[in-house]
Amino acid sequence: MKKILLSCAMLLSVAGFAQKMEASQMPATVTNAFTTKFPSTTVTSWEAQASGEYVANFKQNGQTVAARFGSNGSWIQTEVPVAVSALPAAIPTYIGRQGTISSAFKILKANKEVNYRAIVRGSGVLFAQDGTYIKIEN
Repeated sequence: MKKILLSCAMLLSVAGFAQKMEASQMPATVTNAFTTKFPSTTVTSWEAQASGEYVANFKQNGQTVAARFGSNGSWIQTEVPVAVSALPAAIPTYIGRQGTISSAFKILKANKEVNYRAIVRGSGVLFAQDGTYIKIEN
């Protein structure tokens, strides 16, 4: 039983793996897609995710923003920091029972869906646009 639990823990830790990448190591489809989506923006760092997706971190309006792309260059989502006070009222109410929100993000998805991520005690808690709880992320 201990071996099974240890194996599960190892799999979960690998699932969240992200590797820093140099721009020269990135697939051209991804860098071209970024330049098309964000034409006057310079990437400050690239990451390769274990899922095969890529994340471009960049500055926009003085904030660090993260855009996620598929290996084929398809834009998946962009994550932008937001003030806790800008979250739907249901989110701080929900979190209030579990801790304090240290930071928050608005997630804009390719399918036009909007989500929010609240960071509480080092974990992300995902919410729908109306503030409905979705899940806890590691």
